[in-house]
Amino acid sequence: MVPEFSQASDRFLIEGRAGSGGMGDIYKATDQLTGQEVALKLLRDSATPQERVRFMREIAILADLRHPNIVQYITHGTWNDGRLFFAMEWLDGEDLGQRQRRAPLGMRDAVEVVRRSSAAMAAIHARNVVHRDLKLSNIFLVRGKGTAIKLIDFGVVKPPVPDEYQTERGTIIGTPHFMAPEQARGEPIDERADVYSLGAVLFRLVTGRNVFETEHVIALLGRLVLEDPPNPQSIRFDVPEALADVILRSVARNREGRFENSGELARALARVGQLNNDPPATDRSSASAVRSLPGQKPITITDAGAPPVPASRPGSAERRVVASVLFELAGARLDAEADRKLRAVLGDDTRLEPLLDQQMVAVLGVEHSRGDEVMRAARAALVVTQALPTARAAVAIGLAIRGRANLAGQALERAVGQIELASPGTVRVDTHAASALEGRFVLQADARGGVLLREDTSGFVARQLLGRPTPTVGREKEIALLQGIYGELLEDATPRGALVLGAVGIGKSRVRSELVQRLEVAPVRPELLICRGDSLSQTSSLSALGRALRAVMGLQDGEAPADQVLKVRRHVASRLPPGQRFVAGFLGELVGVTFPDQDDEPLRAARASAELMQARLRMSLEAYIRAEADRAPQVLVLEDVHWADDTTLEMVDWLLGCADLRFAVFAFGRTELASRLGGLWERRAITRLSLAPLSPLAADRLVSAALPGMDAATRTNLVKRADGNALFLEELVRCAAEGRNELPLTVQAVVQLRLDRMSSKVREVLRAASVFGQSFWTGGVTALIGRSVGLELSELFAAEIVARQPESRIAGEDEWIFRQALVRDAAYEAILDEDRAALHLAAGNWLESVGDVDAGLIARHADAGGAHERAARLYARATKQAYTNGAQLETALELANRGLACGAAGEVRVQLLVARAQFSIFMGRLLDGIAAAEEAAQLARAGSDMWGEAQRLAAAALIESGRAAEGDDRAARALTPPYANTLSPPIRASLLAVRVRGLVDRLQPGEAMRVANDAVEAARASGASEALVRALDARLFAIAHMNDPSEVVTTGASLIEVAESISDIAFATRGRLNVGSALNHLGMFEEAQSMLERALFDARARRMRILEAFALHNLGMSYARLGNLDLGIDHQRQAARIADETNAARLRVNTRIYETIFLVWRGAPGDLATALSLARWAIEETRAQPALQVLALFALSRVQLARRAVDAAVETARDANARLASAPVEEWEEGIRVTLIEALLSVGEDEEANAVLDAAFTALTERVHTIRMPHHREAFVRRNEEVYRIVQYAYHRLGRYFQAGT
Repeated sequence: MVPEFSQASDRFLIEGRAGSGGMGDIYKATDQLTGQEVALKLLRDSATPQERVRFMREIAILADLRHPNIVQYITHGTWNDGRLFFAMEWLDGEDLGQRQRRAPLGMRDAVEVVRRSSAAMAAIHARNVVHRDLKLSNIFLVRGKGTAIKLIDFGVVKPPVPDEYQTERGTIIGTPHFMAPEQARGEPIDERADVYSLGAVLFRLVTGRNVFETEHVIALLGRLVLEDPPNPQSIRFDVPEALADVILRSVARNREGRFENSGELARALARVGQLNNDPPATDRSSASAVRSLPGQKPITITDAGAPPVPASRPGSAERRVVASVLFELAGARLDAEADRKLRAVLGDDTRLEPLLDQQMVAVLGVEHSRGDEVMRAARAALVVTQALPTARAAVAIGLAIRGRANLAGQALERAVGQIELASPGTVRVDTHAASALEGRFVLQADARGGVLLREDTSGFVARQLLGRPTPTVGREKEIALLQGIYGELLEDATPRGALVLGAVGIGKSRVRSELVQRLEVAPVRPELLICRGDSLSQTSSLSALGRALRAVMGLQDGEAPADQVLKVRRHVASRLPPGQRFVAGFLGELVGVTFPDQDDEPLRAARASAELMQARLRMSLEAYIRAEADRAPQVLVLEDVHWADDTTLEMVDWLLGCADLRFAVFAFGRTELASRLGGLWERRAITRLSLAPLSPLAADRLVSAALPGMDAATRTNLVKRADGNALFLEELVRCAAEGRNELPLTVQAVVQLRLDRMSSKVREVLRAASVFGQSFWTGGVTALIGRSVGLELSELFAAEIVARQPESRIAGEDEWIFRQALVRDAAYEAILDEDRAALHLAAGNWLESVGDVDAGLIARHADAGGAHERAARLYARATKQAYTNGAQLETALELANRGLACGAAGEVRVQLLVARAQFSIFMGRLLDGIAAAEEAAQLARAGSDMWGEAQRLAAAALIESGRAAEGDDRAARALTPPYANTLSPPIRASLLAVRVRGLVDRLQPGEAMRVANDAVEAARASGASEALVRALDARLFAIAHMNDPSEVVTTGASLIEVAESISDIAFATRGRLNVGSALNHLGMFEEAQSMLERALFDARARRMRILEAFALHNLGMSYARLGNLDLGIDHQRQAARIADETNAARLRVNTRIYETIFLVWRGAPGDLATALSLARWAIEETRAQPALQVLALFALSRVQLARRAVDAAVETARDANARLASAPVEEWEEGIRVTLIEALLSVGEDEEANAVLDAAFTALTERVHTIRMPHHREAFVRRNEEVYRIVQYAYHRLGRYFQAGT
């Protein structure tokens, strides 16, 4: 009843504005009669008549209610300015929305708040009033704490008796996140709509999430009417079953499943039992809600009156690819014919639901795939926009959950995003749908997807890849065979054809497209008739052949019948002689054009007899095709023959049986649907051809054409994943081009189509198997599912989806593999996010229980299952396991990084940081290695072995990056008291070893040798092989700088032996590098090449970037010395690029010096100019590195001498030679001396040249005496060009030569 309003009132004194609502403003005021604070709600001046009535309704409801949990009404009236008002009690506190943003309620308090709200709503429902807008902000927490509540804001209530201002159908009343599905449909509502809203409030308070999370109102409305709400236990694991039951019943999609009113809800909440009072977690990852493991009690709902919710086991639910189409009708309605046509196109397996505001949503493929879901969605969108020119539509594909939960969320969200971009009368598609529709529909593509223009009935739209055509690869044999069939037709005019079968995506359409293109340019060009089977055509009144002939005749849907008859007559008249033109009426029957038969007795008679009509249709079609074939051979291209209707197949069979007819058919269909094609045209001259998967070589060519800049390893990975399927390969290429690595939805849809032919139990086994990866075991799958899986695995084996391994790495267990990696990926994608955690935990537990030794594999399962602390410990163990087992360093580094990402703390974190530092340094990521080592040193206990190892790694990386003094000082400090006394002997030996390289770089080779010997002695005493390897490596480096290459070879062999005995490939490779370098110095270039090629192979296999660079650097010298200067220069440039990437300071310079010398030796046009630039760069780069500056000066002098800048060469060579006394070099000493000799001789300074020569020969003699092995001495003198030239100069100019025995 609408209240009466008194005259203007001055009872209340306004203190200030407190807020505003939908229709009015709220003020804090004082009641001058009682002195109490009140809340005044004043209707706005701009209020509409409908809002005025709603305001009166709110007053009437509140005035009639007295309930402790409903805001108390005081009075109402007219304000001084004529506005309506009413007064309520003043409430201090905050509404639930404010409270949840500030500090979310605990579970127990949340249930009590909603129970009290439900009890208050019971008083309202008792008066047959529906609130319609219950939400967080309409439930007020008195004083902002505890559970004392008041319901506020009754502005949109539905009154018990209708008044003159009823809500118009289609108007949104309520807040979408708390709105009942029937409200979203615009249907009449009752008390159960409020029950839904209260349930939605409770869902939000308990889980921290809305029932459906989405940013788009339209998508939310669509999900409300299509999907069942998720179980709160799938979001928050500690929700008891009793509470989950009440929540799910409250928010049931069908109102019949809900509580009848809020009183029932309040009583149910009072019975849920003990609850904790923890607030919902803020972590929204799937790991925050781990589902129950197999063997635990599943979640069920059994209360009377509630809809049954099946027991849920992790992995039992299935995520699928579905198509969604959204229609916005712009206030119009489809007429009966358009509605019939829309539903016919969508099919019986589609859910089509109306929404508020003249919108509709449809979802296809939820329960089962037919393979044409996105095509039907596209056709439906075109039907609507053609019927209503102002309508808009959008098509998208996405993931959904089989059944009613999350039925269309992702696809619907994408469709909403597209419809916001659509103009009136247009259809937009998202990028995934656009890819699936390519070749079938004409699209105007853009960055967000595209506009759907029309269906391509001719079939000539070429499928493109990354916006451009790509070559048809790997099908030359098949295409040549099809061309040969056409050639035979030309020779003997006997009808023939081919039936080309293959799996979905194997490349049938590409073969068809290429064949059509070649036939169009053939010497005798045929007339092509393109025909396409359709999943709907088998029940259509018009055959596929009839539709193709309509296109040839220029017939269009919607034309007047008389115009269509005229077009058929004219077409037939232009092709057939007068005596045969009577066939026009029968051809009209075939193409769906009804001719009048008053004056056509044969047509009238045929319409009275199905058999007679069939015979005359065949006769008419034959006459028509014969007439056409007299002009040009007739070729029918029939795509998707597996969906072709019986009429089309029978007519083609008739034509193939006609004599002397230049007619051929090329039909393309799916192997998996070929059962109905088994006897197709078997009595005709038909060649059956099965398309095999693309070869790896052909697939690689396709990827290279699409992405010419892609590296070989990534191409190989794409080719392997696609496994010969052309469609899969193209979709993977699209993802790679966008920098994405996920499985494309189009690929998932194709695999889904194949798997849908199997039972749900078989698919569940497949999903569980995918959790283990590419390989899995019978026992493991059994453990995850909780039942025997032998029969299902046998079925999967028979379907060639999995294969049994001849041997299993787990004793007593049958091991299986997925035949195709993408099938495994698709099965894994079908697992719900919230199920994966539990399944991975179960998989890891099973692997550990059967004794699997792969710690990294178990760690990944623990990580994916949310057991991060355990995963971090396992990753720490796995990093060492991976390194010692010879895995690639990238793999070991990834394991360390994964462990750190798990939030590892304490000692485990230190271990992982040390591992990260070690692997980063080996891979040349020196700055990353330094950062990790320094963090580990800070976290570890000073003086502990982990602390010492961290200091060693930091020092090694600092020295390698050119900061020798800093690195050496760091290692030296770690060896001083009090740390030295607490470090173990192996760590002390390792710290001594790392100092050696720093001392050499600091020009202290003698001290370096002493420290190296101490390191070896300490390592041997400790008995630790790892420490001994490091010490021998250090001693080898020191020896290399003491001019004793024979000793380098001997010590290097010992290092390699010890390193390989403990499977330390890194140090074995370092040993080979040093030995190879020494052999180069000795002139034993062939032996060096062999040693260094092995080192390069191992470095690349383990992804040891710095060692790869050193191998390239030294191997380049071997090649250059053996006469292959081009290869030598190329190797230096490769090594320099790696040195630049890794910030390896010494190597950056040495590679450029080698390249400079090799360019001088080669002397090709432009070489000397390049060499001069490199030498000058090296001079600038080494100003702070004395040992390397000598080599840079030498390189520059060699270039200057080659360029005949002899004066400059003399000065530079003198400088380099003078520095040898203070800065001894590892290599090029003889080169430095002979360059000065030759520069002096070139300017006539013979006396100084002879003096330099005498000193050079004396130094050479001393050096030769240090080479212990006779064959080493012989090679050094005779095969080392610089040495040999000094010997020859000394003999001829000074008369000096080596004494016997030298």
